[in-house]
Amino acid sequence: MKFSCLISCYYKDSAEQLREALNSLALQTLPATEIVFVEDGELSQSLYEVLDRFSDTLPLVRVRIMENKGLGNALYEGLRRCTYEIVIRMDADDICAYNRFEEQVAFMSSHPEVDIVGSWAKDIDEKGNIIGERKYPTSHEELYKLMWTNPLIHPAVAFRKTSIERIG
Repeated sequence: MKFSCLISCYYKDSAEQLREALNSLALQTLPATEIVFVEDGELSQSLYEVLDRFSDTLPLVRVRIMENKGLGNALYEGLRRCTYEIVIRMDADDICAYNRFEEQVAFMSSHPEVDIVGSWAKDIDEKGNIIGERKYPTSHEELYKLMWTNPLIHPAVAFRKTSIERIG
């Protein structure tokens, strides 16, 4: 199944962390069909160098926004450029488990009634050391009780593009 991965980056992001993030995409057991990469304003030279280095090995679709307007705007612009119905989110400093895409796409494919699926996450420091773990409820009922907070780790979700567009 074809799917998009949506990432946003701005000038304060770390080039080393971006390199690790993109490397984790290159090692996925199910590679993304396209990686819509939003450049939210002018980036640093080191960030551009990382992007250029991965341009030959990853299916990057670079979306340039001339002025940094924040993550919400960047993701909105990026989502408009995503080609496929299933979109997987991640941040420029995330490292995906090698089978994340395979697991989330398989789940979304076998559960057409589900609009969004998330995962737990391990927090790491700039050296890659695990410094915490975030675990959220896994059942619909438990998640629904938390709807007034954020029951999902947004850079760890896969969702149906049309469902997100429908709710705005």
